Amino acid sequence: MIEPKIALPRLQPGMLRRPHLLEMVDGDGGATLTMVNAPVGYGKTTLLRLWCIERSEAVVWMTLDAADDDPVRLWTHLATAVERLGQGLGGRTLMSLGVRGAPVEAAVDELMNGLVAYGRPVAIVLDDL
Repeated sequence: MIEPKIALPRLQPGMLRRPHLLEMVDGDGGATLTMVNAPVGYGKTTLLRLWCIERSEAVVWMTLDAADDDPVRLWTHLATAVERLGQGLGGRTLMSLGVRGAPVEAAVDELMNGLVAYGRPVAIVLDDL
């Protein structure tokens, strides 16, 4: 299996912190989904990396590529990333995804249930979506 890219991208020394953009990403604190959309080279990854550094909750970062259009691959990589938080959070999902022909939806439900059972906030960043 291909290992997902889940490490946070490196920041270059001297990167400019943009508090007004970081506040916009934070929103009102109640958002369940935030999408950052801008042309290539506008600093989306850098902005989100800075945002992740300032988070008190756990962060799961995945850099996607065209092969992640396959739902089994995408959810396998996300479950693997979540599993790294510990406590077996993605283990049941990975088992479900490992069963040939099993519905992906059931595995997604397992992952969501694991995150809810975790009991703490988790920020999931999907870069290059």
